Amino acid sequence: MINHFKAEFYKLRHSKILITILGVCAAVIMVSFALGDMTFFGAGDGTESVIGFQAKCYLSSEIPTFQTVARSSLAYTAFFWIIGILFATIFFTKEYNTGTIKLSVAYGTKRTILYYTKAITILVVSLITYLIFVATFFVIEIIQSGYIPTASEVINLLGWALACGTVLLALESISIFLCVVIQNTGIVTGICCLYVFSGASVYLMLWSDMETVSIPLKIFVYGNPMYYWMNFSSCRTMGIIEHLPFYFIGCISLLIVGGLIMIRKEIK
Repeated sequence: MINHFKAEFYKLRHSKILITILGVCAAVIMVSFALGDMTFFGAGDGTESVIGFQAKCYLSSEIPTFQTVARSSLAYTAFFWIIGILFATIFFTKEYNTGTIKLSVAYGTKRTILYYTKAITILVVSLITYLIFVATFFVIEIIQSGYIPTASEVINLLGWALACGTVLLALESISIFLCVVIQNTGIVTGICCLYVFSGASVYLMLWSDMETVSIPLKIFVYGNPMYYWMNFSSCRTMGIIEHLPFYFIGCISLLIVGGLIMIRKEIK
């Protein structure tokens, strides 16, 4: 198993996928300097965005606060999930599309080992890349604002980033499952984008009345990554974090189902 993980990381290091993903992350960071004060998918009471992604909206060079620095650091989570989806779908399907996966199967390697080593590699690399992504923005905000965070504040930011990262892993688990079922990178990416954007749209309409909406709508919202990202990136966890384990376990279950399907699926 360890040798298979080494093989996956070797393929990743010597592929253009990782370089492309890191390049896109760097581009997002560069673009953030030009955008300045921005709110993405935000909703509030008219004077303050309660949920959503805010970059520098309330950051003051004279009186900076930790929450505004933290929200700015997490704001570009609004775009990182697209990077994660593209990475997961392209890296997972590459060997299946080219047919090179047949060589490993013919050599006697179990399909489950091939499937899970590739899936776990995707999840681990995605989480590490995301945390570095957030940490980079955090350093930028500290430099620009002059705010000096305490150790407990850094831990708080890490907690919010890990919560967002967990949601990212859940979404990528769905995308890997869809790759097994559909085996078309474009269609899988399109489905995932529709899934995320529809969740954001519905939640923005219902966020202030979630207690009164119907159960099917609640299930749809709680089963969408944007529900968690829009709150965690706003430094809000109260009443939100409790739903995360169910969402994560449900998505990981789909990942496991994908492995069972892969055992029986013909590799072309």
